[in-house]
Amino acid sequence: MLLRIFTRGRACWATAGTAWFLMAALAGCHSPKPFQKVASAKASGESMVIKAGYVQDGDKLTFKGAADMMAAEDLYLKKEYKKAQKLFERVADDTANPPLEAEKARFFEAECKRLREYYDDAMATYNRLLKDFQYGVYREQAVGRMYEIANFWLKDSRDQIQAEQEKAEGKRWFVPWNYVHFDKRKPLLDQEGRALKMMEQVYYNDPTGPYAEKALFSAGYVHFVRQNFREADELLTQLIESSDRNGGKSEYRDRAIELAVLAKTNSAGGSDYDGRKTSESLKLIQQAKMTSPELITAKGEFLDNQAKMIHYVQAEKDFNIAEFYRRTGHPASAWFYYELVRRRYQGTEFHDQAVARMKDINVDLNGEHKQGDFARSTRREWNRIILGHEIPTLAKDQAVPAVPGVMPTHNPVVQTGQQQAIPSEFLPRR
Repeated sequence: MLLRIFTRGRACWATAGTAWFLMAALAGCHSPKPFQKVASAKASGESMVIKAGYVQDGDKLTFKGAADMMAAEDLYLKKEYKKAQKLFERVADDTANPPLEAEKARFFEAECKRLREYYDDAMATYNRLLKDFQYGVYREQAVGRMYEIANFWLKDSRDQIQAEQEKAEGKRWFVPWNYVHFDKRKPLLDQEGRALKMMEQVYYNDPTGPYAEKALFSAGYVHFVRQNFREADELLTQLIESSDRNGGKSEYRDRAIELAVLAKTNSAGGSDYDGRKTSESLKLIQQAKMTSPELITAKGEFLDNQAKMIHYVQAEKDFNIAEFYRRTGHPASAWFYYELVRRRYQGTEFHDQAVARMKDINVDLNGEHKQGDFARSTRREWNRIILGHEIPTLAKDQAVPAVPGVMPTHNPVVQTGQQQAIPSEFLPRR
């Protein structure tokens, strides 16, 4: 009995030992400690996704597409960009590869296209890189490449603008076209539009980078010359705000203020449209006078003339609102806006016209006030049926408003204990 138990025990230990020996042999007689050490050194600070993309290759930690990546880098150094581009693209498209390696492969795929002078394809690949790896390590380099290509495309637009100016001055009679390009470095159609969009992408992908303000000014200037004033206003204003927000005065700020004032004024559409743009333009002029002494020295007369023109447009707008209320039978509202024009816009033609209209309203209300109840009601019904509006009448004890600057013809009786207030229009101006 004891012999059987001893024999079975030896057999079990022998079986366990044999199994352990086979496992060690199949594993290459290596313990897991070297792999853990390499993994911690290789993937320290990285996410589990990145570590999951690596596999063990002997004592080294590598990833699935490492062979393609090494071959692509060798071809890139040998300037065989077409072959290297395909391998880089294969590594970047494989989602099993780690993100850092995929981003690097995507960037060098775009670099191969750029060095082969396929700028349109390279621009699309840079843009894809920025979308897939928004905060990647190659973001600033990709943004710089996009700016260089977009600036190269805009060179034709700048040359055309210069040619148009020379034609206007009589220095030339022909301006070259800039619509279709058969150069592989340029888009076939709409090169200028593509370049302007890419300039905006440069700013949006790296708003505090070294190319942001250059891109905004380049795009804003071309939009301004093409009379796309709303787009130019948006980009140039963004440049000014970005420069002020960053605390450093940009080299493009003064020029951007000059163009933005004109863009805001021209995009307003005149006194018949929304007046917010003219108000923003006047505010920008005041800001320039306080913060840009160099611009005031060089363009002070220009800014003063723009301020006068904006003042005139605002006066015309308020006067037209008063005229609208007068025509539609709202003398009280009309009187309010005429008074607004009289106080705000002295020295303009609308000031005198507003005072004349206030005199007319005063005469009408005085005549209406003297009419009887029957005549007054008849007039009110006539206006309501024929003209489509009803002119309000004054109550019996309600005084007719006095015209500014005209002394009343009667002397109102002041009760004892009361003091007659001096009209504000007769007070000295400070």
